[in-house]
Amino acid sequence: MDDVFDLAASDESSELAVASRDWQGRMREVSLFALRDGLHDGQERHLQSHFDSGVRDGFTLVSKLAFTKGKLLALMAVDPSVRDETRCLKISLESKEDELITTFLKSGREAQQFHISVLQEAANLIKATNEFIEAHHHNK
Repeated sequence: MDDVFDLAASDESSELAVASRDWQGRMREVSLFALRDGLHDGQERHLQSHFDSGVRDGFTLVSKLAFTKGKLLALMAVDPSVRDETRCLKISLESKEDELITTFLKSGREAQQFHISVLQEAANLIKATNEFIEAHHHNK
């Protein structure tokens, strides 16, 4: 009779060992799913923040380019003697505006350094155009 009880205890022990392994496996599985979900969520948030930043920076700079172009066109209307110079600057502003929009439509990390250089070039062009406008405005 001792053998029967030992066999029953052994079966319970085996069932507990199997259940324990099964539980540990399920816990690993749940942990992996949670990790994957967390990584995916982190990537989505990262992409969204870069998109939001790009839209904000791009809109601000394109607005400045458009405003500067408007001032340049006003100068052209008031002072026809600078028509050729203002036409060249206007073309440069429009070209930079197109380049800026195209740059912000690109995606990927490889474009990030290019974004920075385009932003700097646009800022420099705005500054130079405003200096030109101021110089001719004061000469009037």
